[in-house]
Amino acid sequence: MKQLTYKEAIDYLYYQLPAYARLRGPMPKVDLSKTQALCDAIGNPEAKLRAIHVAGTNGKGSVSHILSSLLQAQGLKVGLYTSPHLTDYCERIRIDGVPCSQQAVSEWVTKHRRLMDTIQPSFFEATVAFTYDHLVAQQVDVAVIETGLGGRLDSTNVLHSTLQVITSIAYDHQDVLGDTLELIAAEKAGIIMPDTAVVLAANIPDSPRSVIENIARSRSAHIYHASQMVPSAQIAAGQYTMTLELDDHHAQLSGKTDLQGPYQRENIQTALAAYVAFMSREGTPLDESVIKRGLATVYSTTGLAGRWQLLATEPELRIDGAHNAQAFRHVIDYLNSQRDRQIYLILGFSIQKDVKSLLRELPAGCQVIFSQAEIARAMDAEELLQLAAEMDLPARAVKDPYDAFKVAHQEASSEDLIFITGSLYLIGSFLEAYHHQGEHVTDLEL
Repeated sequence: MKQLTYKEAIDYLYYQLPAYARLRGPMPKVDLSKTQALCDAIGNPEAKLRAIHVAGTNGKGSVSHILSSLLQAQGLKVGLYTSPHLTDYCERIRIDGVPCSQQAVSEWVTKHRRLMDTIQPSFFEATVAFTYDHLVAQQVDVAVIETGLGGRLDSTNVLHSTLQVITSIAYDHQDVLGDTLELIAAEKAGIIMPDTAVVLAANIPDSPRSVIENIARSRSAHIYHASQMVPSAQIAAGQYTMTLELDDHHAQLSGKTDLQGPYQRENIQTALAAYVAFMSREGTPLDESVIKRGLATVYSTTGLAGRWQLLATEPELRIDGAHNAQAFRHVIDYLNSQRDRQIYLILGFSIQKDVKSLLRELPAGCQVIFSQAEIARAMDAEELLQLAAEMDLPARAVKDPYDAFKVAHQEASSEDLIFITGSLYLIGSFLEAYHHQGEHVTDLEL
């Protein structure tokens, strides 16, 4: 079979296989059968990985990156799988922070295209199989795997991980996961494997936490509580302080971190608890200097992007993928703290989001510009504008995210704030154009 180019391979994955991002309606019900069939046919790479599996409504991407940075600082060769990507498919699969090569993608798709034609996996199912196969071929010491949607029936869950992490439970994707926090918790807890261990974030409400704990106990999985292992954690202005407790190990830690965003305190707490739990179960003594190195350079060592990321300062340009009510609350709190300057807020959401409840929270006086990602599931910017009109919320619509940014940048003074948020797909669409320009935002001739 003729070797596919990278573009041909990506086009095959995107357009020949079913992809959730291209659907306007509800996500079809799935199971693990096609992912497992594909993995069986290529030699079961999922059974050869030592892996940590991360699920949760919010924070799982950041926790996965922070945990990877800590493990890299430990000297381990770390594979990291996250989704969605922001600007290029290869971002989904990283080894020690470096995206997989385009050649690896094209070679794998070429090799297994006929198999995929037969099994007909989805885009996500094929990507998961490729990820596991690639990480095994690259002989990673440990893989950190972020779930896509849910956990129990998420394609990543063919894995038998040694440690699981659940970062948060909140309302999102109720059409698939259920309309109560308890049902959502049960789906997330589906990643818990028998006779392993699970780390629970501190911010999980009591009732869904009980659901997860009961499932863990039924599978003889040891439960670690981040709130007990890291009982105190603060982060501000690039500095952190925290307390670490594990059996006879007690430490007061402080240092610098490149993480930004108010929610990163909880994510650091969860990721550090997961790191400590993993090291403890491996029988490896804790080295506080490793923790300091790992927290100092999360962005640069793992490629984390799109999470409370500061791209420019005059005016301040910040992006964050706040795609549901729990995540959006942090954005609102920040905007409320910035009312002494003009705020330009560029918003875009996926369909089936409760947009009205989010818009009601916006501070008065924001210059709201609706935009949309270049995917079928993006809510139309004009539709968002109509919703705003029904709520008497002044707003504009500029469909292209980068064009929306240019409008805001042209009007803003150097002291103002431009905040781009909502769907991670929106953030990705903006970043792709922003990086493609090859210019600093302050140098743009708008």
